[in-house]
Parts: sequence; C-alpha cells; structure tokens
Amino acid sequence: MSKYLFCAKILSSGSLIIILSVFSLNSAQGQYNPCPIYDEARKIPEMYNESGKTKPTEKKFNKKRRKLSKFLNRENKFIWYNIGSFNEMINYFEDTIGLNPKNANDSLYVLFASYNNSEGSKYVPEGQNNKLTLIFFVNKDRKNRYFIIANGFFTEISQQIANAWQDNYVNNRMKAILPTLNFDSENYYLNGSERLLSDTRSLRYQFGNWKDYFIEEVKYQNCKNKANINGIKAVFAAYTKNGNPSNNLDEKGKFKFRLHVIYELTASKKGKTVAYSIEDQKDYANRKAHYQSLTSGGGGNNGQLCPPANGCPN
Repeated sequence: MSKYLFCAKILSSGSLIIILSVFSLNSAQGQYNPCPIYDEARKIPEMYNESGKTKPTEKKFNKKRRKLSKFLNRENKFIWYNIGSFNEMINYFEDTIGLNPKNANDSLYVLFASYNNSEGSKYVPEGQNNKLTLIFFVNKDRKNRYFIIANGFFTEISQQIANAWQDNYVNNRMKAILPTLNFDSENYYLNGSERLLSDTRSLRYQFGNWKDYFIEEVKYQNCKNKANINGIKAVFAAYTKNGNPSNNLDEKGKFKFRLHVIYELTASKKGKTVAYSIEDQKDYANRKAHYQSLTSGGGGNNGQLCPPANGCPN
C-alpha cells in the first residue's frame, strides 16, 4: 500500500510556498521514493525480456538442471533478491565505487559460481552448499571487487572466497552440463595455451542498463502502476537451438544452449510475493510502439557472454 508525503517549504520571511515535490511511501520497504510525473511513454529497459522469449530459455535450462541435480537434492531454478538490498548494491556501485550510468564503458559483471562451505561458509544460506549462485563483480581504478546478496543482505566478499566459489562451479559443477553444449567456436575458453570447452562463466552489462531497469523502471512501475515491487528474481536460463536471437551485445544465432540469466520483477500482493510483468500493464503497448518507432529494437539484453571474450573475470 502506498501513501504520499507532500513537501512544502517556509521561506525566511515566514510565507509558505506551494508544494515542491511529492513522495510515495512504500509501506513494504518503509522508505520514501520520489515519484516523477511521466508525460510520455517511458522507454522499455534494454534488459527487459518479454515472456514469449524467456519461457523457452527457462524451459531449456531444465536439461542442465537435471544434470546438476544428480549430485544434489535439487539445483536452484532462480535466486530471489529483496528490492532493498538490490537497490543498495546499485547505489553503492554508483555513489561509492564511482560507476557512471551515462558512461557506456562502465560495466559490471555477473559471475556464475557455486557456494562452497570451505570458503566463506557464513555467507552460504542453509541447504545451499554447492548450488548455483551469482557474484557481482566490479573493476574500477584497476581494483577487483566482489559482492553478493546472501541471506537478504548486500555485502562485499574477498577475492579468495569469490575465486573458491567460481572454481567450485567451473571445476565441479560445470562438468555436469558440458554435454549440453555444441563444439562451436564461441564455447571455448583459453586457459593459457589450453583451449577448454566451457559453458558461460560470466555476463557483462553496461551499468546504465542496470540502473535503468532495477532503479528507474521499478520507480516507474511503483508510481505509475502502483506495483509495490518487492524483489528481483534472477532466473537461470539457457538459449535454445536457435542460439541468441535478440541480444544486441552478441552476434545473433550464436551461443546455442549456453547458460544465461533472466531478471524478472516480483511484487507484494495481499501479503504474498507474486510475479510482476511490465508487459501485462495497460501502458505497455503504447510504450512498445513509441519505443520501436524511435529505434531499431529494444529489450532482450541478457549481457555479453564469456567465453569467448579475451579472459573472463576471476
């Protein structure tokens, strides 16, 4: 449920000026957020994926999941992050680390990893040892920094922990899913002079796209459509036999069956967390038409897959 706070200011002369701004209070988050006035259709976020494109890739991941689950009770299908911690992370990247959302060269990476109780056990949620997780990686001023959201909290972890979790994924968990790949050139990773078949190790994103989707779009949905967004659902997915049909960062048709992530919004409704789709909202058709009239496409950005980039972050 949202309430509103109207802000006014008393001048030194004692006179009262009119309302300066309006803020919405999201009772679930317990904080005030400014609600801009949206006069025209807002651009669809680059990172938004329509359900018609995501469902086949989520289904394709099930093949990998079955192989991964042979040695576990069940592999994760997704990771859910509360919106407060996710926003805290993005704001930290901008305000403290200095990533600039307007600079296309400022990037962040999502690293595939598997929890490892032998390193950083206090960050491993109960029952999650060896299961898939995500590490958020930033390199700024030649300094590598690693972050996670675990047990509901955003925190920085050491490179030692990050490397141990990555190694657990690459050296142990990935072996189970390599048979799902083709022997295409983009599916190889150079380890020194050694050429290794590899599923996805990391995804690179423009920081500005992250802020646009997870901060600005969430604000828009909360204000315009009274959405009450409460979280981000990072869903594990895999490209189909058609490869990557829409990602504007990579060549179309490549990366058949490769692992990636779909980010979906969730909302609080009647005390429950439910899926929230921006394409189900009344304003979506107008937004899509307006956006496509101005550009050649939009959405579908699942990050730039590594390999085959020149070295994946580690």
